[in-house]
Amino acid sequence: MKRDIQGMDADLEEYHRKNKLLQQDITSLQSKQRGLVDEIGLQRRRLGSSRAFLVKFGNDLHETYKLADDAKFKEAFIALYKKYMDADPTGNPSHISASSFYVCLLRLITLATALCLAIREFRIFIIF
Repeated sequence: MKRDIQGMDADLEEYHRKNKLLQQDITSLQSKQRGLVDEIGLQRRRLGSSRAFLVKFGNDLHETYKLADDAKFKEAFIALYKKYMDADPTGNPSHISASSFYVCLLRLITLATALCLAIREFRIFIIF
């Protein structure tokens, strides 16, 4: 009987040891889960701000495109460029040369292309 009690005590000590190790694993996994939940929240906020930026940029680009046949297209385009690229420190769009205008156009097209790729990557569907 004494041997049985000693055997049960040994089993009980083994269960306590395993329980302590499992409790440590659970704590570690909960900590990891909290970190992942925080990362998911951060990524969701980034995605939301990216979506808002895409909508805003798309609306501005559409408004500028409406002026494509108008005489004010260059000024509207330069204003759009400055708003998103911040390239002209003088703030005087009427004195920008044609070559600078085309450089701005190419940079803005590059930005628009990058945004389109981001839309495809994140499967963001926005109707302009």
